[in-house]
Formats: sequence, structure tokens, C-alpha cells
Amino acid sequence: MIDKKPRIPTIDEMRAQFDADSIMKAATPRRGRGAAWERVLESVVARLGSEWTVIGQGLHAQLLHVPIGWWFDTVAIDPIPNREKLYYSHQPLIKPLSPEVITMHRDLYERLHRDTSHADQQLDIFDTDSAVELVSWWALGPSLTAFTDRSIEQVSAGKERVYAARQERPHSDWTVLAGLRVITDTGSPLDVIDSALDSLDGRRLSDDRLIPFWHEFRSVAESGDRAKTLRWLDHHRRATVREHFPLPDSAFAGLDDQ
Repeated sequence: MIDKKPRIPTIDEMRAQFDADSIMKAATPRRGRGAAWERVLESVVARLGSEWTVIGQGLHAQLLHVPIGWWFDTVAIDPIPNREKLYYSHQPLIKPLSPEVITMHRDLYERLHRDTSHADQQLDIFDTDSAVELVSWWALGPSLTAFTDRSIEQVSAGKERVYAARQERPHSDWTVLAGLRVITDTGSPLDVIDSALDSLDGRRLSDDRLIPFWHEFRSVAESGDRAKTLRWLDHHRRATVREHFPLPDSAFAGLDDQ
């Protein structure tokens, strides 16, 4: 009887097994990711001060810029296993809020702006010190610039142009103009509300809050009382945030502070 020696795998077979093991390791989330990300954000807040606070938990924790005005401004991560990506979110509160909507990924920002200042620095949420450095830069640099670079009057004027050209650009976002007209006192919101309702008619909606929101907005605005409508919008911005995060009044800017 002849003993058969184990066959020695070829170089190509060993490379293939190494690649398979590497892929499996990369796709297997490390334990404690949520707690690690929370530690990073808590350290960032300690560094950046009272204009930032942490909301949410685990991998869904976010860095919120406060006090909250007419936009909900956050820094967060897209929690791809072991390849977490920074992003910021800049969401208007003059319609129902959908948290964790991504406005700009860090990698896309760096391509668009040709910003290579941190291109060689990968986010490692388990390396708290290096992650705090990177998240602080992202919060105070690209994110804060996006949050504050235009006044609400400039945003409103831009949305007026988009609204006027909506037939030529059917996928453009102009519906927030209704609220902006009330806030900036630049006209009636009624035609924008009616156009928003027309655009939703017959569509399958992923957010069942939209149609009731626009109908209620219209019922308040049709009185022509701007002060009353502005108070309603102020109530809405607080309520839509609190659907997701139980924040106190102190987290919100007053109407006179915006």
C-alpha cells in the first residue's frame, strides 16, 4: 500500500485562497463598532464645544450642529463593514425630515473639490485619536461650510429660479420654496404647495407623511396670515425632528435668532 503525500497547492491556488480569506475578513464586521464610533463622537464634541452634540446610538450616532435652525445638519458615517465612510447631511426642516439622508460623501467631496489634505488618512473608528482628528476636520471644514455658506435669502432666490424652470428640469428639487417664501416674506406659498401636490398625485410614495403635510400647510397658509403660517412652520420643524430624536427646546434656535 502506497501512502499518498498531501498535494502541495500551486502558487495560483495559494493566492486565490489568500484573496478569499482577505475578502471574508474585510466583509466580517469587527465587534464593538457602534461603541467605538460613539467614543469618537463624544471626543469630537469635547474638542469642538457646545455647537455640536451627539444624537442617536451605535453606528447610527450622529454629530448634530446646534442650535437647530431651518436645516438639520449632521455628520455621520455610512457604516460599510470595516470601511466606514464619512458624510454630512443638510436636510431642510420645512418638510418632513428623513434622518440619515446623505448629502455629501467625503470621497465624493474630495474628488469634486480636489481636496487632498486628508486623502491618505482612512477613517479607523477603533483608532480614537486619529478618527477624532479626521472627524473634527470634516465637521469644521467641508461640513460647516456647506451648512453656513449661503444665507436663507440666497437659498430662497436660488429655489425661485429652479421652480421657474421646473418644467425643463422635472427632477429638480424646488418644493422647499413654499416654506422659504414664508420665512423670507417673499410671496405666497400657495402656488408652490399646489404644484407640489400636483407632482405627487398618482405616485407611489415611500413617505406617507408628504401629502398630509402639504394639505395641512395649505390649510394654514390660505388665510394669508404670514405670522400664523410661520408659527406653524416653526412647530413643524420641532415636531419632525422629535419624531426621531427627543431633543429639548434648548436644541432649537428661536425664530428671532435665525
